[in-house]
Amino acid sequence: MAKQQQISPQALQELENGLASELKEMVSGPTRNVGGVSAVADMLGHVGPETESTILDRIDVINPEVAEDIRNRMVTFDSLASLTQTQVQAVLRVVDKQDLSFAMKGASEPTAEVVYAAISRRASAKLREEIEFLGRIRRSEVDDAQLRIAQIIRQMESSGEVTMIRGGDADKYVH
Repeated sequence: MAKQQQISPQALQELENGLASELKEMVSGPTRNVGGVSAVADMLGHVGPETESTILDRIDVINPEVAEDIRNRMVTFDSLASLTQTQVQAVLRVVDKQDLSFAMKGASEPTAEVVYAAISRRASAKLREEIEFLGRIRRSEVDDAQLRIAQIIRQMESSGEVTMIRGGDADKYVH
């Protein structure tokens, strides 16, 4: 199928059904140590958006909590680093400022650089000051703020406002 220019809808449906039944077994069948939710999230990161959506919708029917966990692992706060500067700016426009401060408190260096580069020097200085002013905060508060921002990214991706880069280096942006 990989070398075919055209694939019959029936063959594609059979492939989809096969993948769906294997995922159903993984989610509801006997447990084995195969990587769990992280492995599924990683695999889905390498398929097209339609296939990803179809599989997640089917998992949602079987086990909504697992489907949500997979979604949360596929799009994280660090996903900001895979967006263009314009897209990061669009996300930051709708993010709660306190959530951003809390999230940045635990941000990785690449993500922090992307956020600071997407805002003005003045806004960057203000954000750094707010983060410093926060002092010590609980990790759970940082994680919750990062999760809320990741959910915004996911919503914006599903509405077409941002486009995530998935599947490794082959689809990175070039400058």
